[in-house]
Amino acid sequence: CWDLLSLDESLFAASLSGGFVFHRGQSEKFCLVQCYVLYRSPSQPGRIWVGTRDGVLSLTRTGTPGGNGTGQWKIERSYDEPRMAVRSIVEDKHGNLWLGSLSNGVVRLQFPAGEDPASPGMSRYYTGKGLPEGETFLGPVNGRVAVCTYRGIFTFDVRQNKFIPDPVLGKQFADGSRHVFRFARSPGKEIWFHSANANFRAIPNGKGDFRLIHTPYLRLPPTQVNGIYFEPSGHTAWLAGNEGLVRIDTRVEKDYHRRFNVFIRGLMVN
Repeated sequence: CWDLLSLDESLFAASLSGGFVFHRGQSEKFCLVQCYVLYRSPSQPGRIWVGTRDGVLSLTRTGTPGGNGTGQWKIERSYDEPRMAVRSIVEDKHGNLWLGSLSNGVVRLQFPAGEDPASPGMSRYYTGKGLPEGETFLGPVNGRVAVCTYRGIFTFDVRQNKFIPDPVLGKQFADGSRHVFRFARSPGKEIWFHSANANFRAIPNGKGDFRLIHTPYLRLPPTQVNGIYFEPSGHTAWLAGNEGLVRIDTRVEKDYHRRFNVFIRGLMVN
């Protein structure tokens, strides 16, 4: 399973076997090809974008939830372009859809108001437009789209029509020295991200900047985190890594600067 999306009383799953929706003990397969990501449109809550091995498709609700619930979501449209495996999706404040990939950079789909949504404008951005080679994973920060890469975080500059390094979470994540692998925003608009086998929590200060918290997560195994999920309250985060699942309750406070004494009973060299 690559991604999960909980909506009302239904659970959507994206997997190598296709796309599934589960509701009250029953299930239905809505997509036959490999699916990687599920994204509910913030501007149109009745639409779910699905990233597949062949591109992107949209699901829409055909009626109000009821009965077994599985027949309420149907494929609205499957887009012929871009023809690539879509691994992450973000919708910006203008309603544009941004798609991330493993090796094809970033694609923007534009849906101008009043025009046919079946034929969006498409723009591709990769090494010639400021991005480094490799995977691009997308996430929202301060109302804009952030792109996580092997060279840190990038954001789109409209005037230059290209991507530039974004120091919003710290200069160390924008100078090309660190790989930022996964990225997620909590219901409380905190940013959680995974970089170089380390985990970070960024808390907004209300002025466009963030306060980074790293110390509590040093005890976690130094292994790759593939997914970050949040409970609806926003107080609890789940990190899905190569060595298991970790639950973090942010309401548990601890003084990590407290002094303590250690009695050393022996010392061995070589």
